[in-house]
Amino acid sequence: MSTDLAIYELPSLQLKTLIKDKDLLANYSAGLMKGNDGYTYLYATEGGFLTSYMYVARVQGHDMKAAWEYYGPSGWTNTPAKHTVAEEITQPNVFFKDGKYYLVWQEQIFGRDIYIMESSSPVGPWSNKRTLYKIPEQYSGDIITYNAFVHHALSREGELVISYNINPVDFASNFNKPGSADRYRPYFVRVFNWK
Repeated sequence: MSTDLAIYELPSLQLKTLIKDKDLLANYSAGLMKGNDGYTYLYATEGGFLTSYMYVARVQGHDMKAAWEYYGPSGWTNTPAKHTVAEEITQPNVFFKDGKYYLVWQEQIFGRDIYIMESSSPVGPWSNKRTLYKIPEQYSGDIITYNAFVHHALSREGELVISYNINPVDFASNFNKPGSADRYRPYFVRVFNWK
């Protein structure tokens, strides 16, 4: 597993540069955040049995081609390192708002709870865990839910727009079950009073 870096031109979306194996240690595609300290932070997860571990890398400024730093037990280093900053995290969404960093993720093993925690640092420690949204029970049983994601560009002041995906356990039922168009799709919700 590794991270390739693809850079596209806007607005044409033409591929400009492809850097293979920018990072060979982990897949830093789980989340990216522009910090308020001049760094861009990258978050990766690595699955274990019934859990997942979150790691952090960063680059100064916003040039992803520049040298990456990795958060380890002794702080930041240029040597690639895996150092767990949070456990049981799936697809981390980290963002900065009103002096705090927030981490949003979905419960393990296709769970229905979407959680939020906070920190004074982009690497934690994270505290004040609470349920941000509970996916309706109708999306359980033969349906799995996954990929909870915060959409800041769609969120208005005082709210978070969050999406999650559903998919039937029996993938073939997407094509031959009545109502199949509703069994494999994203849902969007607005969460108010999330702080």
